[in-house]
This record gives sequence, C-alpha cells and structure tokens, in this order.
Amino acid sequence: MDENFIQGHLTDALFRGMEGDAKEYGSNMASHMPTLYLLAQRLNKLGHIVELGVGRGWSTVSFLAAVSGVGGKLNSFDIEPARHAAVLQASGLQAEVLAKYWNFQVCDSVEAASRFQDKSVSLAFVDTTHTYEKTKQELEAWLPKICQGGVICGHDYYLYEDPRWATVSQVHKAVDEFSAKNRGRF
Repeated sequence: MDENFIQGHLTDALFRGMEGDAKEYGSNMASHMPTLYLLAQRLNKLGHIVELGVGRGWSTVSFLAAVSGVGGKLNSFDIEPARHAAVLQASGLQAEVLAKYWNFQVCDSVEAASRFQDKSVSLAFVDTTHTYEKTKQELEAWLPKICQGGVICGHDYYLYEDPRWATVSQVHKAVDEFSAKNRGRF
C-alpha cells in the first residue's frame, strides 16, 4: 500500500476521532490529538516514540499519523491485549499495514522501560492506570530513557476533579512530586 495513502488515511482517522469518538464522555482525548501529532512529528528524529497505555486508540492514531509521514515508528505498550484491536478500529487499517509504523506489545509500562537504552527515547506518553504509585513508578523508570531535548508527558492530570475518579486518580500528585524532585532537569 502506498505510504502517502497510509499517512493520509491515518490523518483522516485523526480528524474523524477529534470530531467524534475521541470527544465522547470519558475520553477527553480529542483536544490533545493535534499536540500529540506535532510532538511525535518533531521529536521522531531524536529517538524512539513510546506510548504507555493505548486505551481506545486515539492517542495511538495521532502518533501513527505523525510517524508514518516522517519514516518513524511508534512503540506502544499496554497490559490489555484487546487494545490492539481498538487501534485497528480507530485507524481503519489492518495490522499488516500498520506494522511498518507500529510495534504493539502486551507489557507492563514500568517493565517496558528496560527494553530501551538510557537517553534513547525522544517522547514517552503516559496514560495508564492513573494511580499515584503506578504513575510515580512510570515516571521514575522512564526519565533515564529520555534523550536530550526529549519529552515525557501524559494524560489525565486533572482527572481527580471528576467525581467518578476523585478517589482513584492521583496522577497530579505523582507528577507534582516528580517535577519538584527533578526540578533541575526541567
């Protein structure tokens, strides 16, 4: 399949998601999709692009639309095997077509860090359990992997403001502590 067609198809999927399913209640990914696209596009040449937690596939589609246009590859990790199918549905493409641009592995997000050399990752996107302890472990595991000029970022910092998540989501607490501890790095 022609690379321009694939990149165009993924970009169309990105916009369909922003206008539809990615805006649905509970997702709130739509407004972040352009930023994820631009980050992956700009940081691709510095090192690996890594996604921790796939969810319904909209962040993945954003990253794939970017890396497919610049000859890159996305490495996605999730503990749920079914997340692979969510990306195929969101993208509208078959696994064989995406294989050139996407490496999906069923793996714990902290364990996945051991698969990368220090300073070899240009973008690590964290969107997994949203618990304090797990988010703290992820940030600590992935920081050494980030190269000079690279970015570690995530989703759902303000999730604790949603009454349904108020007692579970502690992303903000883990991020605030991590940022204070590593102030010289940022």
